[in-house]
Amino acid sequence: MAQPSAFLFDMDGLLLDTERVYRAAFCDTTQALGIGHAGDASFFETLVGSSWNHTQAALTQYLPSTVSLDRFKHVWEDAAKAHLADGIPIKDTVHDVLTALKAQGAVMAVVTSSQTHHAHENLERADLLDFFKHVKGGDA
Repeated sequence: MAQPSAFLFDMDGLLLDTERVYRAAFCDTTQALGIGHAGDASFFETLVGSSWNHTQAALTQYLPSTVSLDRFKHVWEDAAKAHLADGIPIKDTVHDVLTALKAQGAVMAVVTSSQTHHAHENLERADLLDFFKHVKGGDA
């Protein structure tokens, strides 16, 4: 049986250990805006793997009318950046696996629900971007 020569990877939760970071930033944001409650982490889990369009629609329903989606997004992005200031956490063995696949001549791409520009930024900061021929985000 022939070995595959191309591989598709998800990003958050598979390559990067960032889902827990974004969840913490989400909860920090609801607290900072004075709208936090016990269900915030559970609600965040419904957003995992969703496109930004879906996330916007869900947030519009979730947020009180006193908090605009733009304001929430801005504060959430700032909170996430603060959590990631010391670097992007990588899942165990990712670098070894990607290095081995690259040595075999495999073509690799990232397909993620994250916005493409965020995917490029995070993969670059994690020193993984050069492994991938393509990066396709949920906004593309």
